[in-house]
Amino acid sequence: MTLPLKSIGQQVLIIAGVATIWVLFFRLNDLLFSGVAHSEWAHWIFIPAAIRVIALLLFDGAGVAGLVLGAYFTLRPGDADHVQSAILLPLSSGLAPWIAVCMWRRTFGIERNLAGLRPRDIAALSIGCAVVNSVLLNLCLTLSGEMPGDVEQIATVAVGDALGTALVLSLMSLLLAMPARSVRTRR
Repeated sequence: MTLPLKSIGQQVLIIAGVATIWVLFFRLNDLLFSGVAHSEWAHWIFIPAAIRVIALLLFDGAGVAGLVLGAYFTLRPGDADHVQSAILLPLSSGLAPWIAVCMWRRTFGIERNLAGLRPRDIAALSIGCAVVNSVLLNLCLTLSGEMPGDVEQIATVAVGDALGTALVLSLMSLLLAMPARSVRTRR
């Protein structure tokens, strides 16, 4: 396989993988946290938000494409019937983290290989993605005429994304630290 075809194939696999993980986390979030939903677009805990940060940091443009595709596959049946919602809602899911990550990289110089990524960078990116997503999502809902019309909706998206990201990243951190602790105790 030639290098460009191999690269295209890798990009397609990344996009499909990110989209699949988004869908799985979205379904898991509905299963675990449907009781803390403010509206069909806003949950007080939204674990797929972590996928936004991770996908962008690891895969850049392919991560954006995977997020948009995954968000399209998780549209509610009524959303897919409205062209504006079917386009705007998935786009906001990919563009929001892209904006936040680009701003943070430009301002604080995070390298593409994630070298030097500090806990404060992860926290700031998580909160930044949550805020930008809340603004974009609610703007899209307003443009499509589906905004519930309350300030709590905006706050719920921002808080839910930040909490969901914090939960997933904390769990990942604990799981990744377990093998290291196991090796240290054996010595």
